[in-house]
Amino acid sequence: MGRASLTGGGLDSRAPAVIVGVGNTICGDDGVGPAVARRVRELLPDPSAWDVIELCCSPMEVVEQLSGYRRAVVVDALVDWDAPVGTVFRVALAGEDADLSPPSHGLGLTNALALARAAGLPFPEQLLVYGIVVKGPLVFGEGLSDELRARVDTIACSIALELSA
Repeated sequence: MGRASLTGGGLDSRAPAVIVGVGNTICGDDGVGPAVARRVRELLPDPSAWDVIELCCSPMEVVEQLSGYRRAVVVDALVDWDAPVGTVFRVALAGEDADLSPPSHGLGLTNALALARAAGLPFPEQLLVYGIVVKGPLVFGEGLSDELRARVDTIACSIALELSA
């Protein structure tokens, strides 16, 4: 999918902060990241201070897109069979938190973060990750499940409130 900035402009005109919505919008609930990211930006007191990027890619590309921003937020789908749909897990990440053990299945976000820091990429001072529990992450088709769609505004309001503080 590549970089799709909803605010336009090149690197020189980008905002100091970014919200990255990760997910495939044609795979059911996997599209919750982009949906929530767009809504959060609309709710912020100064939306022009935030770029929104929608990505459907590897964690390494997500980390690469964060380079150069002072503040970053990543919103992504999360599979957790024990938690109710729409539950939000929040994590603040720093380079020291990265898991440097070999990944068993692909490269995770903390591993990608560690590689980016080791490569000397300029990185956000603040990185928050919101994982949203989904019902059907591998369902082919556009649109979120009814359960998750009903929670998008509440989730976005909560995130926007935290980012505004």
